[in-house]
Amino acid sequence: MATTNWNEIDNQKIDAEEYLCAFIDILGYKDKAERFFKGKFNLEGRFNRALASATATMNLSASLVDASKLEIRFFSDSIILLLPDSDKSQDQLFSLIIFCAILSAHLSFEDLFVRGGISYGPHRESKNDSGASFLASIALQKSYILESRHAKNPRILVDQELVARIVESNYFHLAKESDDYFVHFAPHIINSEGQNTTEVLKEMQDIKEAREQAPDPEAKEKYTWILDYYYWTLSLISGLDMNVFETFAPQPQPQRIFSLA
Repeated sequence: MATTNWNEIDNQKIDAEEYLCAFIDILGYKDKAERFFKGKFNLEGRFNRALASATATMNLSASLVDASKLEIRFFSDSIILLLPDSDKSQDQLFSLIIFCAILSAHLSFEDLFVRGGISYGPHRESKNDSGASFLASIALQKSYILESRHAKNPRILVDQELVARIVESNYFHLAKESDDYFVHFAPHIINSEGQNTTEVLKEMQDIKEAREQAPDPEAKEKYTWILDYYYWTLSLISGLDMNVFETFAPQPQPQRIFSLA
């Protein structure tokens, strides 16, 4: 507008907080939504069951991990997790990573695999007098870019700058693929002493069947990534007979290189 004071609005002080943000995308959502409305796949029930189980698991360890300020949003194929980061607390970051790992694991039990990104930055939300909401978030933008441009496979990448903030003792919650750090959620599925191999074998067989029924090569590749990741996690268990899982051994070319962070 041409009035002299129109742009005075830009001189107002913006009150924004620093936030941690995880942006998580449910893979194959279109197909699952179609099956949901045909009464063949209870997308809503499965998501709510996974979220309830993950929240209950977090509550059991509330004395060690404080996620009381965690905000959860779910719309369409996206899950957004937000946690205040004003004091740059390692505990807050640790809580978010743990919750992402637990939620990923419980969603996988529901055949809901995810990919995502965890980042940080200024975040501002408000409502105007008519009740309409406003949202501007660098934290959300950065985590979305990690998910959409870099994650590719069913993994939740962690911003390299956040990785530098994590104390060494918490690194076992992260794994690496090449130079990328991602949330190491498989230990919430695979017992570290190999005590649930029967259940894991059945889970991997189900994933293999899902891969065979997947509609396109890109979807098949994501199931292959999961099987390779689970196989690598199993290989870390001392004394475990890997012959039981030989049918899931990664193909020689191309072979993914995983490592503990």
